[in-house]
Amino acid sequence: MSARHPSLRLLRMGPGELRRRSRIPLRVHPTQGAVVSNFARSLYGELRENNQRGRPTRWILPVGPVLQYPLLRGLILHGGESCRDLHIFHMDEYCDARGRWVPRGHPMSFRGYMERVLYGPLQRGRVGFRPGQVHYPDPGRPGSIRQAMADAGGVDTCYGGIGVRGHLAFNEPCGGSLKALRNSTVRVVALNPDTIVINAIGGAGGCLGAVPPRAVTLGMREILGARRIRLYASGVGWQRYIVRVACLRRPTVEHPVTLMQDHPDVELHVDRGTLEPIQMGPT
Repeated sequence: MSARHPSLRLLRMGPGELRRRSRIPLRVHPTQGAVVSNFARSLYGELRENNQRGRPTRWILPVGPVLQYPLLRGLILHGGESCRDLHIFHMDEYCDARGRWVPRGHPMSFRGYMERVLYGPLQRGRVGFRPGQVHYPDPGRPGSIRQAMADAGGVDTCYGGIGVRGHLAFNEPCGGSLKALRNSTVRVVALNPDTIVINAIGGAGGCLGAVPPRAVTLGMREILGARRIRLYASGVGWQRYIVRVACLRRPTVEHPVTLMQDHPDVELHVDRGTLEPIQMGPT
């Protein structure tokens, strides 16, 4: 990378300049823990407000980041907040080489994680949780989750994180047009090698072979169709660059998160450390 490479300009920017120039609203929290807490409390607050108004709650949720879910579980169980009218549509799930869901017992399974950490405890906690209102994109029936969204009346809020290449769910960089990316829908995809590396570092101690090679994902059409989008980047080191891309680069298929700039109600929540200038050097 030469001294004049445009990415170096992004790396050198500090919090003030990033906030001034960002193409999407930035919400900056003092610490990584504060970002996670805001994520959990935003979910709980939306559920409680909708319950008070007699309205259903309809979310698209990620599995990654995940630290917010134990906090959310505690808030719901402690407050006794009803989950009877809660509808959840998950962004994605890992698949094997033949494009089939990995088993729930697989250590990387999103379905297995959520059932252990959130849904099982809620079902046992007498808060009216309905497992039949939790949906995952199904590689065998890709249209089923879109129909479930329509039956529920649409999606109120899509919550999510940002992948290393700017992917949302597993909508990774593609060679097509922006129009095709915006209109992408539920499908099975082969994972980008960079995504496999990052997910192996984060979830398998760096063992690349432990990460399933494919996934089924919602498309950008479903994500952009949510009434609100709330994204979270909670201080993971490699997110510091992609947050800058999300905020400052014009929409491009090379970084799908940049399409968020065209959404009428989007926020990106980060900790202050993620916005500090990035120092390059050997490790």
